[in-house]
Amino acid sequence: MKSTIQRQVLLLALLPTALIALVLTLYHTHTRLDTLERHTLEQARSIASQCAALAASGVATVDREAVRAAAQATLSQEQALVQVTIRDDDRRTLARASRERSDDLSSNALRTLTQPVVVGRRGGALRWSDPRMTVARDQPGQTIGEVEVVVDLTPLHGRERAILWESLGISGLTLLLTGALAFRIGGRVTGPIQRINEIIERIRRGDLGARPARTAEGELGSLERGLSEMADAIEAQQTAMQARVDHKTTELESTLEALEHRNAELEESNLEAQAASAFKSRFLANISHEIRTPMNSIVGFAELLDGANLDAVELDYLENIRESARSLLGLLNGILDLSQIESGRMELEHVETDLNAVLVEVFHLFGPHALRKGVELYVHPVAETLARVYTDPLRLKQVLINFVSNAVKFTEEGSIDIAVEGTVDDDGHAHLRFASLRTGPTAWADEPRGRRCRHGPGATHRQRDRVSDGWLHRIRQRARLWHHLLALGDLRACRVTAARAIP
Repeated sequence: MKSTIQRQVLLLALLPTALIALVLTLYHTHTRLDTLERHTLEQARSIASQCAALAASGVATVDREAVRAAAQATLSQEQALVQVTIRDDDRRTLARASRERSDDLSSNALRTLTQPVVVGRRGGALRWSDPRMTVARDQPGQTIGEVEVVVDLTPLHGRERAILWESLGISGLTLLLTGALAFRIGGRVTGPIQRINEIIERIRRGDLGARPARTAEGELGSLERGLSEMADAIEAQQTAMQARVDHKTTELESTLEALEHRNAELEESNLEAQAASAFKSRFLANISHEIRTPMNSIVGFAELLDGANLDAVELDYLENIRESARSLLGLLNGILDLSQIESGRMELEHVETDLNAVLVEVFHLFGPHALRKGVELYVHPVAETLARVYTDPLRLKQVLINFVSNAVKFTEEGSIDIAVEGTVDDDGHAHLRFASLRTGPTAWADEPRGRRCRHGPGATHRQRDRVSDGWLHRIRQRARLWHHLLALGDLRACRVTAARAIP
């Protein structure tokens, strides 16, 4: 910054001086050269006038020897003259004297002067012929001829360079003196500014104890005092801020210690809750497994009694026992599966399975019940290319039982079509889609929290209940083990879609 300010101060001082010196140099050089040229031309004019007076008698008598002698004498009087010519009044040349010209002599350096030769009065008028100007003066008398002299100004050009160097030397000396004075005087300004800049740099780097010496006067002194006061204020604010930061840091450390203690308590409570949940899941899995065995026996005996010769009341009792047992068995199966999933004990089998056989079993389970309700249940066989797959037949049957059971439960009349569609990808995986299409007055209504069936005017309050989220949850829990994707599509047709990839 110091060098920048000094350069600007020197530039401010030297630039006007340099411009003035340049103008004065050019003016001085031009003036000196013009003065020298005028002096040389005046001297040549005087010599030409003397030559006219000297040659007047020779021109009047046409004495060529006298005229030649006058021309030669005139040429020898001045080194700047390169040629002298004397003519009569008819402009015939009577005599000419000249010097040898150098090859580098330029025509721009030559000036021509003419002097009339007049008789009847001494002297005469000079007619000055010049490429730049023409001056004429006439006096009384008879003109009988003229004297023409050619002046060489080349020596003046050499003096022009000398005069130019002389002027430049004077200008350079003036600039040096001006620069020294500007540097001396500018240092009184740039010195305090540099010290102030150093103090500002120290404060910027964090040295809040830096203060200026306060040696300057005037505006710079006011600037130093203002800088000191500003540094004092910044230091005070920094001290107060550091105190607040220390206080907040102490509070934060206390809060973090309390949070760590609280997190430890929460982690301990979480471990206890996980242990309790695991124990609950194991208990439900074990107890459900123990209860499912006798319930299967009850269902089996109910199926055996169905073939016995029973009256209508006994058949009604038997149907109630069978329906209740099936419902309870389905509930136990769901509890057992969910408990096994939560406890991590659920394991899937991958055995060759006949999908048509599974569909036949599901049909045998729900066909009679649907027929008694007046609902026709249709199960369409699977194509031969997809009939046999590797999967867990038990879990698949549980999903289809829940699936078809709800379809039969919420259908009062019409028909139910169970169909299976599927494709096989390049990796040999089968993608199956189980769908049920129900006809009749029942249709799905989409709600924000679950789905509800709409029935006809004769539907009971129990039939209007929301479709249990439990069976959907059980299907999803089992299906996630196979990476199923479940969706409810075509809501007005009450179609349920379950898609899975079977390796």
